[in-house]
Amino acid sequence: MFVNVSKNKNCAQVIQYLKQYTSEEFQKDPKVLGLIFESHFLDVSNEVLESLKHLNWENKNYSFALCVSKGIQGNSLYHIQKEVENLEQKLNYMEHVILGEDLSGEASFQGEKKSSELKEKIKKISSELSGRERKELNVGYSKLSSFFAGFLRIPFLYTFLNNSLDGNRCRKCGHCRGVCPTHKKIQKSS
Repeated sequence: MFVNVSKNKNCAQVIQYLKQYTSEEFQKDPKVLGLIFESHFLDVSNEVLESLKHLNWENKNYSFALCVSKGIQGNSLYHIQKEVENLEQKLNYMEHVILGEDLSGEASFQGEKKSSELKEKIKKISSELSGRERKELNVGYSKLSSFFAGFLRIPFLYTFLNNSLDGNRCRKCGHCRGVCPTHKKIQKSS
């Protein structure tokens, strides 16, 4: 079972690709749980973390998480992993997928991904998932990523981003934890 934890179109599109490239047997296996969520500004939204508590984890023997973003995922996978561990569960496979113009309709922070590149990455992930491979989060990478995300949130840089981001790339989702242009407008009008 694939769950669109972020409940948005980018994750829904990744799920469609996964369904295209994984076997029907894998998709219908009641012991499989796949979490597909989106990362915003180097982290995952509190709503996504909270929604993990409401999922049915009973009798799942293979769980995986795919982080979908337009650039660096930062702390997202780490926070998902920690939240799942707090629920006394375990993720067997974790991966990050960078979206590009062809899928999301918006610019990627790390350059555009061709639709064929994205499909190839999802094909590879689907193959690994179908084989129930294990791919855990690299602890060294997690610590480096957490440090990097923490560094980006220092007050000076955070204030700079807060003041300099405009609505050109904004999807108006309101999840970018304090630097979202839409969120700023909502706060100013209150």
